[in-house]
Amino acid sequence: MRFGTKTAQTGLLVLCLALTVFSFFTVRNAAEDRSRAAFGALVTDSQDAFLARLKSYRQNLVGLGGLFVASEQVTKDDFALYAAQLRLDESMPAALGVGYLAPVARQALPAYLETARTDGAGRLEIWPDTGLDELFITKYYQEYEASTLQAGFDMASHDGCRAAAQLSRDSGAPQISPVQQPEGGVREFHLLLPVYRTGPPPETAAARRESFMGWVFAAFAGEQAFDRITATQSNLFHLRAYDASDTGARSLIYDSAEAGFDRTAAAFTATAQLEVMGRRWLLDWASTPEFDASQKDFTAAIILLAGAILTLLFWLLFRNTTRREADVNRKVAEVTSDLRNSEQENRAIVENARAGIVLVDGGQTVLGCNRAGLDMLGRDAADVVGRDLAELFPALDPSADSGIFEFDPMTKDGDAPERLTLEFQKSAWRAADGQARGMLILHDVSQEARAKAQIAETERRFDLAMKGAEIGVFDIDLTTGKSVVSDTWRQLMAVPLDDADFDTQANFLSRIHPEDYPALQAADAACLRGETERSVAQYRVKFSGDRWRWMRSAAVVVERDRAGAPLRMVGTQADITEEIRAQIKLKHSEERFRLIFSHAPVGNAVIDHMGNFILINDALTLLLGYSERELKEECRFRDFVSEEDLKNILTEVERCKADGIHALEVETELRRKDGTTCWGLMSLAWTLDEHTGEDIFILQVNDISEKQQVEHMKSVFVATVSHELRTPLTSIRGALAILDDSAGAELSSSGRRLLDIAQTNSDRLIELVNDILDLERIETGRLEFAFSKESARELMEEAQAQILPYASRLGIKVELNVPEDEDILVWCDRARIAQVFGNLVSNSCKFSKSGSTVTIDAQKEGKFVKFLVRDEGQGVPDSFRSNIFKPFSQADGTDTRQKGGTGLGLSIAKQLVERMGGKIGYDSVPNVETVFWFTTVLHDESLEDQSHVLGRMAMRV
Repeated sequence: MRFGTKTAQTGLLVLCLALTVFSFFTVRNAAEDRSRAAFGALVTDSQDAFLARLKSYRQNLVGLGGLFVASEQVTKDDFALYAAQLRLDESMPAALGVGYLAPVARQALPAYLETARTDGAGRLEIWPDTGLDELFITKYYQEYEASTLQAGFDMASHDGCRAAAQLSRDSGAPQISPVQQPEGGVREFHLLLPVYRTGPPPETAAARRESFMGWVFAAFAGEQAFDRITATQSNLFHLRAYDASDTGARSLIYDSAEAGFDRTAAAFTATAQLEVMGRRWLLDWASTPEFDASQKDFTAAIILLAGAILTLLFWLLFRNTTRREADVNRKVAEVTSDLRNSEQENRAIVENARAGIVLVDGGQTVLGCNRAGLDMLGRDAADVVGRDLAELFPALDPSADSGIFEFDPMTKDGDAPERLTLEFQKSAWRAADGQARGMLILHDVSQEARAKAQIAETERRFDLAMKGAEIGVFDIDLTTGKSVVSDTWRQLMAVPLDDADFDTQANFLSRIHPEDYPALQAADAACLRGETERSVAQYRVKFSGDRWRWMRSAAVVVERDRAGAPLRMVGTQADITEEIRAQIKLKHSEERFRLIFSHAPVGNAVIDHMGNFILINDALTLLLGYSERELKEECRFRDFVSEEDLKNILTEVERCKADGIHALEVETELRRKDGTTCWGLMSLAWTLDEHTGEDIFILQVNDISEKQQVEHMKSVFVATVSHELRTPLTSIRGALAILDDSAGAELSSSGRRLLDIAQTNSDRLIELVNDILDLERIETGRLEFAFSKESARELMEEAQAQILPYASRLGIKVELNVPEDEDILVWCDRARIAQVFGNLVSNSCKFSKSGSTVTIDAQKEGKFVKFLVRDEGQGVPDSFRSNIFKPFSQADGTDTRQKGGTGLGLSIAKQLVERMGGKIGYDSVPNVETVFWFTTVLHDESLEDQSHVLGRMAMRV
């Protein structure tokens, strides 16, 4: 069999080369697209990170502005404390400092300077002198890094800053000033946020000017603001940032590339222009050599090399085949030149036909088959010629002249490829010698068959989806008023499925609720007129037994005539009865919630982030003496608490937010409308309002005035009793000491015994009074802590020295197990730790046998240090474990009672440890070993800078 002409061979070689080149460029372009997409993702992350950084600046300034809104007077110390509490230098990267800017008319300048001095700002020196009538004076400024700004600076002296401040004041939006770069200094920007007495900016510019107080602002370095926005910056790409706000000009602010970086050699670049906070930023990204190297792909080169090798192999095959064919053709041409020409013409026609052609004799034996037919069979010519046609095509109907049948081709190795769908035609004739001949023409229609099957499967799945979703489909002929509907529509409407003459449109219109029909007509009419894209309506449909179910339909006009008149409308219909019932239940649930909220016996309210009341119940109005209208329209939360309590509450809220806590409970004094006060236990919780993006607060207030009165009476009683007991007890102990010194040696044994009993009992009574006073101070919040950096070794040695006299009298040995490799430092109140050690070690000595050892140990556990006191005494009874840290609790039993004690030591130790941020507990195996332990915080350098804050607020008990 001829392999092909020289032209066909050349064409096949050209085709191989073309496919190789096409594959090379396709793979290379795909690799470039992936690299470009990867670089685009880096650019998007960088841009989003920059916008997020500016947004965080704004959020921090909103919190700082809230301090001025919530306070009638903000001193310099208040401002510095609040800025330190918020840690603005950590939450605002690149910030040089934060401050407060006040607008001052020149004629009011002397009075303002006096007020500023009263507020702690000192004697402000205004600079530079601009001569303008209005000055924008920097009243407070908390500096984090070296900056050109100082208190007293008039920001109106810079035209760009003055314009940005005025625009921020009138628009209510934050503004960033133009860049400033003093000689020898860094490029600085100023982010200004206006502060209004009303909290949120009023709606009009005039109202905003009237309510305007000043600006809170942050000064930040331009270069640092763009530095390390993302982790991949400078590793995978370099970023340049420009201030392009001025028309036709741009100023380079930041360039992450080092000197010598060639941006023109970068494989990928991108630019973006952002309008953010009054400035136009031009960002320019360029990929680094590291990124370009990581994106190199050698797949295209491999494909090119493989294609070239394959083409060369084809060329060698074609050359050898051509030579063999040339030899054969020369020999045949010598004998039958005319026959060869005719045979070549017929063969060319058959071989190059796209249809498969099989030639058979009268007995249906295959005489020949073209290349297309062999490809369909998956066999060589040698395997086909001479075989019966029915054996090759078992599914072929021998009696039919045409048709379609399924066929499973075979490959040379016996594998079965994908089944084919073949269309056939038969023809028959007799040759010149009278022998019968036949021809079978085959067309591969597999793709068409698969496409039809896919369409049928898609339609089947669509029908199943519609049935599963219970969505009916209708198609209305607007010229005849008749409709064609799906089976699911018939099922929804409970009408016959197999009645082709049933008028579905008439049935539908007759069953719509009369109250809902006009709305459906109006929606359809608007859609038909082209006023709306879709006709959407909800209505009730009647079913048997006077039942009504809710339906929702959505329809569109899919065909109009040339004049625009509607011809066809297609739509869907669904049963929404359960959805409507759920909405009704939700409405009833909301009404019940409002009823419970309004009539709750405890004061309840919902407050926005500016302190305005949103919801108020009757109990709160009764407690405060205001009407609901007055609370909503005329009052804010800060009107009912003192300024100091408000500051403490706001600080605690910020601290809880930082710790991931969403609730807070405090006791505070409330001012009523009539001027009287009452005490309230205030429970405050907060959550994010999805509509405004700000927090809303849920407030619950219990009137505890009577409880406070009882607590006050108890405090007065305890103080009076303690004073009345301590004074005579001190006198008694002194008198007994004098008696012991003067006449102790002369007393008889019984007198000596009575004197010892009197001294012991007086000491126990004084210890009891002291414990009661400590417990009372803890419960009333009057016990102060003085935190400092202390050595764990020294604390343990001090505890050992303090207990030695007592332990010696009992015959107990006290040992220390101090780590020798390092001196552990803790953050605590030294006196209170000594008190805890005294209670725990004295208890261990008290309940240990004479001759035994009490050990004091220390070990690190994460951010804490764990102190342990071990003894070999009788341990803690199981019946007493749940009460061991409760006040006035002692284990039952004669032996325990003989040891004495007030039952307050462990309770006081627990309160002190927990107030210092630690935990306390014990492990006991009776008559084997008992270990009491407590933890305290490891020293952190940052805590020393905030010791005054922790002492005043977080650690006050």
